[in-house]
Amino acid sequence: MNRRWLPSPAFLLAILLLSGCVKPVLTMPDQPPQIVKSYRSVTLQAGWAGMKNTGVRLEDGDVYSLFATGRMDYCPQGGCESRNVTPDLGWPLITRVGDGSYRSPFFGRRLGILRHADGDGDLYVGYRQGPLQVDGTPRRPDWYRNDIGAFHVDVVVWARDDYDAIVSFLETMVKRTPENVALRDGLEYARDWKKIYADAQKASEAIEATKEEIATLKAGTGEWEKAGVGERPVEPAAGAAGTGTEEAPPPAPAADEKKQGRIAALEARLARLQEMLAEFEKMQQSLAEERQKTEQLSQELGEMEQREKDLQVRLEEGDKTPPVVVIA
Repeated sequence: MNRRWLPSPAFLLAILLLSGCVKPVLTMPDQPPQIVKSYRSVTLQAGWAGMKNTGVRLEDGDVYSLFATGRMDYCPQGGCESRNVTPDLGWPLITRVGDGSYRSPFFGRRLGILRHADGDGDLYVGYRQGPLQVDGTPRRPDWYRNDIGAFHVDVVVWARDDYDAIVSFLETMVKRTPENVALRDGLEYARDWKKIYADAQKASEAIEATKEEIATLKAGTGEWEKAGVGERPVEPAAGAAGTGTEEAPPPAPAADEKKQGRIAALEARLARLQEMLAEFEKMQQSLAEERQKTEQLSQELGEMEQREKDLQVRLEEGDKTPPVVVIA
């Protein structure tokens, strides 16, 4: 008698709950502000083996934000621990720009992130269920077919790198839906970039002002000369009658030393400002490198755990499979 596995009511209910309609992460206003260049919502249904085109076109350097929700079950029939897979784990959700390599954009248990496009092309999204090719194509697409659930991803491309405007818009959105974790995470990350960018801008402006003041002093057209500081009085011509009460001219070298001291102080300030600007740029680079390092570690960890789990499941299934008897 052949026995077929019949799903239980609880199992069917779980499928309905996981595979049901997922609402967009953001409730975008009918008339978005000018800082929003484009917006798109994409649903990744479990079982989709491959990368899905979001319809969003990015150019190198574009600033954009990603927000994600949802969950998937990789083992609806049991047999492994990947029963509650969410985007904030880091490794499940992947993206790709154009023909580039895939990335895992989320890290640090975040559901919202701000990124800078590292190339031109359409933005693709997908999810990981095992090892992948460089472009995000699954090496084992057959592993996906029993998955249930969905991820929902919202993409906002910003019109420019105006972090004040970006943060202001996200703050307004969070006030409307304070329970939205993805929005709060995206706002926090945007605030980090706003602070670094603002500090770098201040340092750049101070550097230019300091350079201008140094150049003015060296050219002898600054306030020091206008006030007569350091000027040597004109001595009367030979034979001219004197009053006998003229004071001796002040020693010009002392004034020159004071001026040179001011220039030296400004140059020291300039050097420090340049160091500060380099530090801010290093912070930006470190933030990007930290994200990239976390992406790589998340990918490696996810692949390692997935391989171990799938190997265990396949070994257990192999033990249950009756041997095949070949009759000659």
